[in-house]
Amino acid sequence: MRENDLMFSSDPTTAMSWGRWSTHAPDSFEPEPAGPSCYDVSRRNRGGLFRLYPFFTIALTLSIGLLLCTEVSPALSVSTFSASNKVLQGSRKSQVSTTDRIAALEALLVRNPSDGNEWLNLGSAYLRRAFETGDPAQYPLAQRSLLRAVQLLGTSPDVLSAQTTLALARHQFVDAQTLSTQLLKQRPLSVEGRIARFDAIVELGKYDQALALIEELVDQRASLSTMARLSYIKQLLGDSTGSEMAMRAAVGAAPKDSFDRGVALGYLGDVLMENGKLASASVAYRSALNVAPSLPNALLGEARVSMARGDPIEAQRNIDRLIERIPTPGGLGFRADIARSLGDTQAAVSANQLVDASVQLFRANGSVVDAELAVLLADRGPSGAKQAYETAKRAYQERQTIF
Repeated sequence: MRENDLMFSSDPTTAMSWGRWSTHAPDSFEPEPAGPSCYDVSRRNRGGLFRLYPFFTIALTLSIGLLLCTEVSPALSVSTFSASNKVLQGSRKSQVSTTDRIAALEALLVRNPSDGNEWLNLGSAYLRRAFETGDPAQYPLAQRSLLRAVQLLGTSPDVLSAQTTLALARHQFVDAQTLSTQLLKQRPLSVEGRIARFDAIVELGKYDQALALIEELVDQRASLSTMARLSYIKQLLGDSTGSEMAMRAAVGAAPKDSFDRGVALGYLGDVLMENGKLASASVAYRSALNVAPSLPNALLGEARVSMARGDPIEAQRNIDRLIERIPTPGGLGFRADIARSLGDTQAAVSANQLVDASVQLFRANGSVVDAELAVLLADRGPSGAKQAYETAKRAYQERQTIF
């Protein structure tokens, strides 16, 4: 199967009927404009272990993103984070590395500590580094910089966008909802504000509101970021076919051979995997890695494909490629699953100990992790069942979500 076989056919008869906008044919999905959209798309959380990837690597969200734009922008998108697209534009255009950009901004602020815009840029740069490295220690640095920006600039729309992005990255979804509401009061028609609101309310279990909001956005412009989110909400509502079709449209909307396309292909692989289409999922993951060789969710996907094919040794090689680069709790948890399948109890215990340490690191840096941790604990079987139940019960008090 070729990569093109994964995209929408140009035959209008293959277009899926999506409610009141069923007349949208595949060629109506226009490419995303220049900008850090992969930061945005990466924030998409997929089901099961796939949901753990965006949070713990940006964590995605974004949303889709909250997560991994070496060429751009959280995952944030991360992906991806749509909320901070504007403040990250300069970094994308200049192609300066995030580390160099942070060093330059820090030096500039030593000379001129009253420049609110540069504090905003520095906060966004820390978020991008968290997105690229999976290091949650960047979040307090981002928070400090954004608080300084608030002192100097007030709660301007750009500052609110970046703050919303940080809240989403930490899975502080109630705060993200509040911040996005404040942003929309200042910019009622802001697409990025409405997308940020979607990312918050969908994770709070407000599915009817989220679906109505994303359908409205798709009506206005079917793009990479809107179609990716449509795919997510359809998955949550049990429409696996609709989820797949929307994610194919998101891939088709991404510029060819771009990092954004790689991110979207990785998530298409997740959808196909969840729909039981193993061969197609493998093609999608390989296509994603051809564009972005270190893409975390594609590496995790390859490992899952290998396990599903009965090859735990290959799965172990694939997952080790991921955790050597970004030792996320989701990746480490899957590494423990592989070790158990190979009868290596000690390796499984060691991996789970690293999961626990990693979770504590996220918590220490302000991330809310109970829902994701409950899934990891449940995967441990009887030994983690009681703690998984208590953790999930605690998470559900804030997030009435099917997660």
